[in-house]
Amino acid sequence: MLIDVLPILRLPRSVGPLTYRIQDTHSGTAPKPGTWVSVPFRRRTVDALVYRWNPAAMIPASKIRDIAEVLSIPALTARQLRCAEFVAQTYAVSLSHALYSFLPSRPKRTVKQASADLSQRTERCTIGASGQKALDAMLDESMHGQATTVFLPTATRSESIALWLLAATRIADGQMLLIVPTVFRLRELAAALTKRFSDRTVVLDPDDGVSAYWTAWQSAGTRPHAILLTTKRGLMAPASNLRYVCLDTETDPSHRQSGQNPRYHARAVAAFLAQLHGARLLTTDAVPSLALAQHHGVHIFPSPRERRARLVVNLSHERASGNFSPLADRMVAHLRAHHGPALLFLNRKGSARILRCLDCSWSFVCPTCGASLVLHASGHYACHRCRTQTTAQLVCPACHGTSLKSSGIGCEQVEHFCKTAFPDRATTRIDAESFDVKERPDLVVATEKILTVSNLPEFSTIIFVALDQLFHQPDYRAQEHALQLSERVIQLSLPTATVAFQTYNPDHDVVRALERHAYETLYTPELAIRRQLLLPPAAHIVLLRGKGKPDALREEAAALTKKFHSACLSKDFRIEGPLLGKNQSIGMIVRLLPGHGQLATLQRFLQTLPDHWLLDPDPESLLL
Repeated sequence: MLIDVLPILRLPRSVGPLTYRIQDTHSGTAPKPGTWVSVPFRRRTVDALVYRWNPAAMIPASKIRDIAEVLSIPALTARQLRCAEFVAQTYAVSLSHALYSFLPSRPKRTVKQASADLSQRTERCTIGASGQKALDAMLDESMHGQATTVFLPTATRSESIALWLLAATRIADGQMLLIVPTVFRLRELAAALTKRFSDRTVVLDPDDGVSAYWTAWQSAGTRPHAILLTTKRGLMAPASNLRYVCLDTETDPSHRQSGQNPRYHARAVAAFLAQLHGARLLTTDAVPSLALAQHHGVHIFPSPRERRARLVVNLSHERASGNFSPLADRMVAHLRAHHGPALLFLNRKGSARILRCLDCSWSFVCPTCGASLVLHASGHYACHRCRTQTTAQLVCPACHGTSLKSSGIGCEQVEHFCKTAFPDRATTRIDAESFDVKERPDLVVATEKILTVSNLPEFSTIIFVALDQLFHQPDYRAQEHALQLSERVIQLSLPTATVAFQTYNPDHDVVRALERHAYETLYTPELAIRRQLLLPPAAHIVLLRGKGKPDALREEAAALTKKFHSACLSKDFRIEGPLLGKNQSIGMIVRLLPGHGQLATLQRFLQTLPDHWLLDPDPESLLL
């Protein structure tokens, strides 16, 4: 008896289901699709899933191996297999690779492992009677309205926690799958949910260890009224009675898997999962993403009335008056007059960003990858792309001059300024190299790393030291990301806080959207530009990167272009390439024009590409 199985491995996309023989002695009944089995693969034994029967397999009997064991583990449901097929088809990976990305590893032996200690976490979820009433009314309308996808705006982090607590109270007739972006956020919500719903909450924490994660995964399928709290890795959790799929902090970049295949976004998989189960999709954040905002089938609730004072400080006027310090004079005066906790946000590490020669304009770059080196307070230069470190240059290697000057701004420079200007206030820096906060500081200088730090006070003042650095990036999504990151940082403040944006471009769309707390100010012109340039979400884009020798890849890219036009309708598709990227890499960009139902044709073509072509069906950036 022959069956096709799917080894739970990162197999290339050209590898389909593998055929094995199952002996009648293993079981009295035939294993159904989704059954866990153990099979020999090369020189080892691996876990696999039964995919289908294949009695007509045209394979010599001598080349077919027997399965080793039928495991006594609850089988995957048809919906779980369908979700894996969706990921494999949409993101051009093998079905085995899709399963590997979401299924837990089976522990080889039972080991009792301690889960994360949540008893010491005290999360503030109190938002007041009026705020509770507003959230309750918004949640009631979202659960009984016609729209199957709903966006719920929240003003503070405490408010978002309170929203999910209310949702868990209301969803008592089925399961609620709550997807969070990071392990930090998972534990933050787990502390609040387990305190109130200890008998219903199932926490899928990947840092708890293999055995604990496996046990929590298996228990999820046996509890029809459970609250399943997980990161994107648990999207295929065995939900048997799913009523609501909830996506927390929808614009957080951690929802996107960009470092390895499959390069998916949790929002897309969650939407398919909700459709598969007939469930509602609830998302929340300070502002919606552009992809969600332009979708006509999504009900977006209006943002709550903003009570924060939002100020725009023009740095051009400060420089003209002779002030070249990191903070404007009015911001220094404000911090001296108001002694509440304050956050100075600058998403740049180090002390200076550029070292250049004033005589010949030579600039100091990384010898390994060519990126700009960053000066740190310790006196060394570091590359934040490839982690190369080197000492500072004293003589220009191009003209042998000594007129070298460092410029730019970083968190370490701002920290030094604060300790000098405010010696009576405790100052702490939070970035990737310094994030252990042992005391409750008065002044915090931080990068986006602060979004993963707990036990911080709610800030009464937030100052964006150099807002322009967020949206002046070589990425077509830079302005959208700048708005979303800024609003997530603002959520760390009190509802009545003062928020200041220091900028050289006070009339920029991002600045005006933040000042008015109206994302439409940016999204409306941004969407018009993307429609003109055929950029997502107005068009579907696939980025292809080749691995190998550049000359051979260039010839292969030309051949693939011809094959692509013969396989697809040329009026619906546009292919650009071969393109030359950094380090002599070769790539191509495939665009599917809007208004054409040819996405399935494109996906079938991508599945036929050689394995040494890396595919990103929803690229974060178009840089090769």
